[in-house]
Amino acid sequence: MIYIDGFHNFTESEFDLIYALEGKVGEVNLLLTHSKSEGGEQARRDTLLFRKTEAVITRLQELFGEHYVQFRHFDDEFLRAKRTGLTQLESFITTGKK
Repeated sequence: MIYIDGFHNFTESEFDLIYALEGKVGEVNLLLTHSKSEGGEQARRDTLLFRKTEAVITRLQELFGEHYVQFRHFDDEFLRAKRTGLTQLESFITTGKK
């Protein structure tokens, strides 16, 4: 099992490497920051903010097959920041609320 974290975009060579690694180890986990609201102004902002992540998801689905790629959403209890100011910023980014 391999975990890849801290990236929001990959080159075609990196996608090829991820594909090859999955064939060797059987499971590759990519941790991506992403949000996809349903309709309205927030959905438009999400599309703009996470366009590169959405492109990564689309490319992974092309490589591995749409039904092979699984997604898990981690709620606010998995916020990375520990300092109050960063936690508030991260919360605002994920929820749009102050």
